[in-house]
Amino acid sequence: MDKEEAIWLAELIVEAAADLEDSPGLLIEVESKTSQWVQVLIEQDEESRQISGFALNFPYTDHSGDPLIVLEAAGLKLPPDTRALEWEDDGFATIWIRPDIPLVALALFANDILTRVVGAQVDAPITVRLEYGY
Repeated sequence: MDKEEAIWLAELIVEAAADLEDSPGLLIEVESKTSQWVQVLIEQDEESRQISGFALNFPYTDHSGDPLIVLEAAGLKLPPDTRALEWEDDGFATIWIRPDIPLVALALFANDILTRVVGAQVDAPITVRLEYGY
């Protein structure tokens, strides 16, 4: 993903975040392989009604153990305070990223997960859908 595409994806995250009451998220998937995807879910603090973080869900096929270790082994530099929320070996993983991450950096990080962990080709065309109700 180049910088221009990351900016476009960051703008979609901003668009989704404009309606936090509907529990927004983005599904980023490879056009030709819908089994290769990353979800970016925007979490909201119930009291302040502000963004409280981002949950990233992704297929965890052929992986086991703590996803943070797998991400680091794949060469990803984790944003500060990133946590593994849950995972199922050879199934799926969910990690949490704090809310003050720059959105372009979040977009690039999601793309790195898609290519380095999920296995998408670097130049594979992607589609992005805004979804609600998570």
